[in-house]
Amino acid sequence: MGLASILHASEAPMNEEDVMPDDLLKAGEFAHLCGTTKETLRHYKDIGLLMPVAKAENGYQLYSPLQISDYLLISSLQQAGCNLQEIKGYLSEPDSEALENVMEDRISAIVEQRRTLLMQKSLLENTLARMRARNDWRHDPAEFKLETCETEYFLDSNISDAFVSIAEANLPTLIDEQLALPTEKATAVLQDESAHASDRKPKRTVYSAQDGVQVDEQAERVVRHILDVWRLGQKQGDVSELQGNYRVGREAFLQGEPWKDFHLCARVRPHKRRKGLVEKPAGAYFKYLRTMNFAEIKDDLEPAMELFGVYEKMRRVLEREGFTPTSDIFERELSLYTGNTDEIIYSELSVRIDR
Repeated sequence: MGLASILHASEAPMNEEDVMPDDLLKAGEFAHLCGTTKETLRHYKDIGLLMPVAKAENGYQLYSPLQISDYLLISSLQQAGCNLQEIKGYLSEPDSEALENVMEDRISAIVEQRRTLLMQKSLLENTLARMRARNDWRHDPAEFKLETCETEYFLDSNISDAFVSIAEANLPTLIDEQLALPTEKATAVLQDESAHASDRKPKRTVYSAQDGVQVDEQAERVVRHILDVWRLGQKQGDVSELQGNYRVGREAFLQGEPWKDFHLCARVRPHKRRKGLVEKPAGAYFKYLRTMNFAEIKDDLEPAMELFGVYEKMRRVLEREGFTPTSDIFERELSLYTGNTDEIIYSELSVRIDR
């Protein structure tokens, strides 16, 4: 029974010869199925919005199961901002342009709400997965792990140009020396090289939007890339992760120069397989943990050492274990940003391998 006929339905008593009792619902049963109350149904009846199709001889108001969709339409129009008198007017002329416009607006709002909810759901799921991965590493501090991973897709921005000054600092030699020395000696070598690097070329700075605050140009360019990728992902409804993802090209990794092909990534939902996305292929992956404590970084070169030195460590472990990398190297940060600079930051590096 449609809305127009329901609005003018008769309340004449109905006996069992007219309709089988199981065909109709008492007000309480109907309210339960609709997720509402008998009081709401009574109010709708009083204003002529949603009328019972019949009244039993014992006085019960009876509704048809077909009216459930009518109730849900009324509820949706209410959520769209319509008052009950407006809804009654719309439904008395179900072919009106006004009702069509209201429903189109409501559909658009629902689509946007769904997009937002999906992003929130995915963000929470991804953050929970990262937290669990971090805790797994902390509770089982193995040198590396082997796991099977599914295909993932990323928005991608090449930020290699932000690290062009790395080559001037002779970083490959520094990394080799640091990996070959005990920790205390490696720190001394690093500090000595940093002093020479500062003599060779002054540190370039730019001013941020906040007056008087100087920001290293390299950091400024990286932040700009991060914001560009994040805004693009938000606009397209794709990005659902707050923590960072990075990618290093396979050839640059094998050559020991990861900064030459270094990318910022933002993971997108699996169904978003648009042209231009970077694919992390499914397969067997070698995983390696990075830990960084920014509170202990005391000079200009040490961040670069921390950032790129781990790739060389990982490459050497792969070589030692006899694994052949068959993909780019993907890194995902596992730590949440709490503003505590003393907190150790965890990241997980992974590469697909042939075993």
